[in-house]
Amino acid sequence: QWIDMYKSLASATEREVAAFSNGYSADHERAYAALQHWTIRDSDANLAKLINALHRQRCIDVVDKIRSVMEDNPQ
Repeated sequence: QWIDMYKSLASATEREVAAFSNGYSADHERAYAALQHWTIRDSDANLAKLINALHRQRCIDVVDKIRSVMEDNPQ
């Protein structure tokens, strides 16, 4: 699932995903690295874009968790 999310956010190809993900042994490490790569590739990377991508991938539980954290920690 993280691969589809990364490809959507960063417009990455399968080859690009494979190039950086091979260095990690666990999926959560790959997912974290994907988010880091996205923020490097996209100077306009932001929470709204991430939430939209999560919605497209039907990760509503994650969106709800982000909203809960944001409500608990207003800026």
